[in-house]
Amino acid sequence: MTARSDPWWATAFAQLRPDIERSLGRRLPPASVQDVMSTVLEQLVEKSKTFAVTRPAWVSTTGEPSAAEVAEFTGLAWTMARMRMLDELRHVYVTKKAHARVRSSEPGVDVGAQIDARQMLVALAGYIDQLSDDDRHLLLAAVDGDSTDNGALSPAQRVRLHRLRRQLAEKLWQDMKPSKTEGTDRG
Repeated sequence: MTARSDPWWATAFAQLRPDIERSLGRRLPPASVQDVMSTVLEQLVEKSKTFAVTRPAWVSTTGEPSAAEVAEFTGLAWTMARMRMLDELRHVYVTKKAHARVRSSEPGVDVGAQIDARQMLVALAGYIDQLSDDDRHLLLAAVDGDSTDNGALSPAQRVRLHRLRRQLAEKLWQDMKPSKTEGTDRG
């Protein structure tokens, strides 16, 4: 048995990296993919430090990991990458798309509607940040189509997703609805 200079998961991540980058590259530009991958690697290093106490095999440079440890690591790396991808996409939509300049000379452009859209995106991003990890993971699975091996949501997941979307829409509506003192009430 030879000792490695790095923990086993560093080699496993190097093997997973091309697949994760290819998947992220379908939705993100190349520079953003590299940023996401750097962030994921930093998070894995931090996670391995916390695992040093509870899972000493994660930081071991000798021996081989069990199949369960490899599966756990693979799931963790993919989940971290997906979560960072969603953060990156949310950042793009909130900061770049919602803040696009509108030329006042363009006919048919409703500047007020674009301001409302920006406010709605910011509010929605805040609501998503407040969700539990399970709910955020379900939204991620619905966006990615990666909830199961074949990509299909179970009936229970579809019901949860429907309720979650409805709750987010209701929160957003309550937040965006003008008060009665401002004029007309939409309700």
